[in-house]
Amino acid sequence: MFKLIKFFFKFVFFVIFVAIALGIAGNYQLIRSSSGFHVIERDKWGFSDFYVNTTEWSPLDFAKNPRISSELFSDQFQALFSDTRKGVQSWWDGLSNDKNIPELKKIKKEFDSGLESLNKALKDNKLTIDKYKDQLKKLKKDTESKIKKVMEALKE
Repeated sequence: MFKLIKFFFKFVFFVIFVAIALGIAGNYQLIRSSSGFHVIERDKWGFSDFYVNTTEWSPLDFAKNPRISSELFSDQFQALFSDTRKGVQSWWDGLSNDKNIPELKKIKKEFDSGLESLNKALKDNKLTIDKYKDQLKKLKKDTESKIKKVMEALKE
């Protein structure tokens, strides 16, 4: 009798596990791209194309699948913005030991404002990624020269 009850609970657990796995597989797609794996929600519930490998897709393939394309592009933006913020923060931390100087706070505020406007222009498709990177380099170079001037004035 005990074995029957044990079997029943295992069976119920297995059925619940399978139902959850099928629910997840029916609601999401696993996309492999050159930047890694992405999980996107489906428009319609189903099991077709649960796994999609886009690493060797042509531009025509991306054009035929606009939902996947837009999701991957959105993920690329988020990764680019995240990497930019992390890089900028480490770059800023290495510029000066004393960040409490009012002039440096003002320069940092100007830089953050410029970075936000660049990010907005990229999101709004007003900039290509290459132009974004070029303008980011220019913004960093301008900011470095402003900081250098402030630091030289403080030494005097």
